[in-house]
Parts: sequence; structure tokens; C-alpha cells
Amino acid sequence: MAADPVAAGTPALHEYRVPIVAQPLHNSIPRELLPRYDPVYVAYYNAFNAGRLHSHEVPIEEFRKNPARYTISYGRASGPDIFRITEQRCPVDDGEITIRIFEPAQKLDEQGQPKKRAAYINFHGGGWVFGGLAYDHDFCKRLVHGLDGDLVVFDVDYRLAPEYKYPIPVNDCWAAFKWILTVPVTDLHRVFTPEALPAARMAYFHRHFLGVPRPAESDENLAPALISTAELDPLRDEGEAYAAKLQAAGVSVEVNRIAGAPHIVALLDGILEGGWRYNEKVLATMQQRLKG
Repeated sequence: MAADPVAAGTPALHEYRVPIVAQPLHNSIPRELLPRYDPVYVAYYNAFNAGRLHSHEVPIEEFRKNPARYTISYGRASGPDIFRITEQRCPVDDGEITIRIFEPAQKLDEQGQPKKRAAYINFHGGGWVFGGLAYDHDFCKRLVHGLDGDLVVFDVDYRLAPEYKYPIPVNDCWAAFKWILTVPVTDLHRVFTPEALPAARMAYFHRHFLGVPRPAESDENLAPALISTAELDPLRDEGEAYAAKLQAAGVSVEVNRIAGAPHIVALLDGILEGGWRYNEKVLATMQQRLKG
């Protein structure tokens, strides 16, 4: 039996097929920046971050209710075990904060007396809004282990904005420093590195944290500095501008820009070459300063 003939029509309509249209996932790395990033980071970012909300896109009240729902963590190398890790409470204005202390075994000098040890005070990242003692726990262990008994690390759990706006977090850190007796934000006036990610995130942190900036009165007579920046960090330019400012004031400064790296490169030392190279540079510089 013959098939029914097809009625004549517009050929283009008969041949039409619905096209496949793909859009980038939310918070994907822009296509034009992909070649500049370490490809290992791109692979991990696409697997864990792309398509998800950044923490600054979540109402802070919702984030505080259930941080685990919105937190992504990967890429941190485990730090070696050390002699002792303890916590103590430090008094601050209207309360207390926790300071976690990482110690090597005590060494004795030729007279049998305990050797003096240097102190490293760690103020974790997170844009003054996120973070805590878990952020740099492994890094602190690595420093103590790598300095072979010459260093004690103090990690400061300062209070966070927006619940505790500027200057409370800064005052907490200063109180901790006095009680104890890097790569921080240094310039709260400038715009961010324009092509780096994500400038909107840094604007979010400023909005929650910042009152009136309190710059240092002088950059003269400061200690020698190692300033590490990441090529694709929104804070790269201000970090390098700060280095230039210190150099102009006569301070000894070494600048170390990590190619192809994002802002969180120091937290990715388990997967990125730039991350473990950052660790090695910090340890080598501290060893040189402490033993030289």
C-alpha cells in the first residue's frame, strides 16, 4: 500500500530542528580569563564552584544559620603533626576571643636553658565576614614543623562583621597582639584589580565591614616584609602598591607574584603548584630571618 503523500509546504520549516542553546553556569570563570588560570584550578573550580552561589550571594543571616550548607572546601594539604596544640581565651572589648596556640617541643641552649622562640601571629582570611580557626589550621602546623622548634604560632579567632563591624575585628586583633607579645588587605580606598575574580565579592566584604579606614601613621621603620600576591586576585594591585609604598619608605620588601593563581591560592596547597610554592617561600624566608 502506497504511503500518504506529504503535502507541499515551506521546506525550511520541514527541516527545522530546535537548536541546542547552552549558557555558562552561574559563577563560571569568564571564557576570556580561562587561559590565564592554572588549569588544575580551573578543573577543580568547575567541579566544585561553578553553578553554585558564592557565599556573598547568600543573605548573611541565612549563612549564619547553616554555614555547612553554603561552604565549599577543597585543596588544602594536611599539615604534619606537631608537639602541642592548645587554645586559650583572650580578653577583648565586651568579651573574649579564642587564640589557638601551635607549639614545637622545647629546645635547650648550651647552658641547658629553654631557647627563645619566635612568634607568628595568624589572622585568617575570609573578608572579615567569614572564616575561623579551621581556615589555616594545617598551615599553622606546617609553619611550626618547618621552623624546627624555633617558632610558636598563634591563630586569632577575631569576631566577624557584620555582627561586629569595623573597628571591632581590628581591635580584637590588636588586643590579641598585645596579649601575645600574611596575605592581609592593605588598602581600603582603591578599586580592585579589574580583571580578577570576584570584585563584587570584595565590594560585599567592604560593605559589611568598613567604617572609616584607619591607615598606619607611618610606613617607616617597619619590619622587613615578604608580600605574596596572586595574578588573578582582586587584591593583587593593592598588595603590590603597598609593597611599593614600603620600599619608598626604606623598608626591605620582597614581592612574590604567583602566576595563574586565584585569591585563595594559599588554601589550595594540596592541588596547586602555586600553593605549595607559597608555603615553601614563606618557610624559607622565615628561616632566613630567624637564623640569619
